[in-house]
Amino acid sequence: MALVVNKDNSFLLSFMDFSGGLNTRDLDTIIADNELSDVANFTFDKRGALKIRPGFAKYSSAQAGTDIVKSVGAYYKVSATAEVIATAGTSIYKFASSASTVIKTGLTGDSLIFDLHQYFNHYFMGNGIDDIQVYDGSSVWDIGYTKPSTAPSAADAGSGSMASGTYKYKVTFYYADGESNPCDSYASVTIAASHNVSLTSIPTGGARVVSRKIYRTVADGATYKLLTTITDNVTTSMTDSSVDSALGADMDSDNDEPPICKYILNHKGRLWLAGDPNHPSRLYYSKTLHPEAFPPSYYWDVGEDDGTIITGLAFNLGMMVIFKNYSTWLISGDTPVGNSADMVLTKANPRVGCVSFKTMAHAGNDLLFLSPNLGVQRLHRVILAATETMDVDALSDKIDTTVDGLNESYLQYACAEIYDHKYHLFVPEGDTVTQNNIALVLDLREFTPSEERTVCWTRYTNMNFASCCLLYDTSGDRLLCGNNSANGYIYDYGTATNDDGIQIEAYGVTKNHGINSFMNAKTLRSFAVFGRASEDWNFTIRIFCNQRGTTSQSTYIFTAGTFVQGEDVEWDTFLFDKFMWDSNPGYTNVVVDFMKPHLLTQSRVNLVKFKIEDVSANQEFALYGLQLKGNIGNAYIYE
Repeated sequence: MALVVNKDNSFLLSFMDFSGGLNTRDLDTIIADNELSDVANFTFDKRGALKIRPGFAKYSSAQAGTDIVKSVGAYYKVSATAEVIATAGTSIYKFASSASTVIKTGLTGDSLIFDLHQYFNHYFMGNGIDDIQVYDGSSVWDIGYTKPSTAPSAADAGSGSMASGTYKYKVTFYYADGESNPCDSYASVTIAASHNVSLTSIPTGGARVVSRKIYRTVADGATYKLLTTITDNVTTSMTDSSVDSALGADMDSDNDEPPICKYILNHKGRLWLAGDPNHPSRLYYSKTLHPEAFPPSYYWDVGEDDGTIITGLAFNLGMMVIFKNYSTWLISGDTPVGNSADMVLTKANPRVGCVSFKTMAHAGNDLLFLSPNLGVQRLHRVILAATETMDVDALSDKIDTTVDGLNESYLQYACAEIYDHKYHLFVPEGDTVTQNNIALVLDLREFTPSEERTVCWTRYTNMNFASCCLLYDTSGDRLLCGNNSANGYIYDYGTATNDDGIQIEAYGVTKNHGINSFMNAKTLRSFAVFGRASEDWNFTIRIFCNQRGTTSQSTYIFTAGTFVQGEDVEWDTFLFDKFMWDSNPGYTNVVVDFMKPHLLTQSRVNLVKFKIEDVSANQEFALYGLQLKGNIGNAYIYE
């Protein structure tokens, strides 16, 4: 709104509430009085006061090599201390205490982003180039239940109880959470009536194998049925004396390994995968409770002919969410296959998709994410007359200008996490910037999406992070960030008063305030400032005066003097007074001629705004507000 000038030519600007946050729209008329046109490294407390954002420190003195930490995640194993997993270069690392250990080397995808996802006690890691890697706290392997490479040997064991005929045998390995396919070959033996079969050289598996299953045909049959389970990984011989009627269930031969994929999610007791380079719109799913077994027919093609690709998987409100780069899909129901199949695939939004799966984060019942060309969106519940579904809403309209200034070609590497009731979105600011260098931060404490006044954004600089994740440990929840410099460090955000030893530089800029009609240029005669803050502080106020596009600016430095830390402080000063005395050199103590005041006046102005900058304070500093009071006069008429 326009600055209100009283009849005595005085005016008063009050800034006692900054809770509206950042608004970078082009028109000052649609920027609220409690919003800022630019801001860096300030956040807002419940009173709307400006506060310096938290800093960060190294999470560990150890490093993930000397590469960019492209992915970071937390692994929680039952009865074990939480571990931080990081990917950098062609290796995967784990961090515990002050040490890092390489748990996988020689990956093909150099410096690619991994999707990191825990299911049961295992940690799944995919990058779309290498086989999905699985970690159990001690070792890493390529996804899939490795099958036996050979069949056992079978021979007539002499007198027994089996019928005459030819019997065939196969073996599978059984793991803690699933069974392998059988060996390709089989053992065959023909016996006389009332004989048994001796099995030797029964294959043993690797360290993950907990038991083995022996399958057999009936006499002269072709279907393999369960004969017995050997409950160890040591025994290599046994005698088969079972009659055909004692055999169990048919053998499965569809416990295949999945194709190379990038995106991973567990949902309804199954592992779901997407991001197959050969089928970029295909969604694969495993057998129930067997996350490494993928039958060949267990997949869904999601909008296969729409020219887009899957860019991420999530779940929200009991449904599975499949993001493509320009559409959003949902799967509802519990079972995807079989006689009781009830899962349904629907398109939630045909035009809004997700540009980076790393930007997805849950805020209550909403799922926030970054959409290409459309900014930050939220996926939320929509209740119709007879059904319930989800749709999206835009959340970043207030900062469209800021979003438009990001490097769109690099947004696929953006990442985000919700921490301290705020959505932190790490993105590259600048058309030529190829690394995340700022964070756009949405405050969720008073967030009501239908009311734009509650959508409060701010902007943090020096956010040079390629990855982020939440870690829950004995210290509570922590935001960990992987550095995008080639140094392999992980940083603990919110635990320091500076950025790894570097002072945080904060500033905030108000919108332009018009002095009555812009058609009438005014002269700023005097200007005074009053404010209230907490703690010891130093800062600068920069005044911008704009006369139809030509901007002049002056800075005024404020220091705390002898104010005591921990106590609220008040301050006031005259920035200048042009009524009677001129403070400019050469005019000191010269009495003003009010008929010809042009030598002693400020420039003509029709817009004014201020910027608080160069803040030097401890972490508890808060600027509660300030007031700017002054007088104006008409522009002088003599040149």
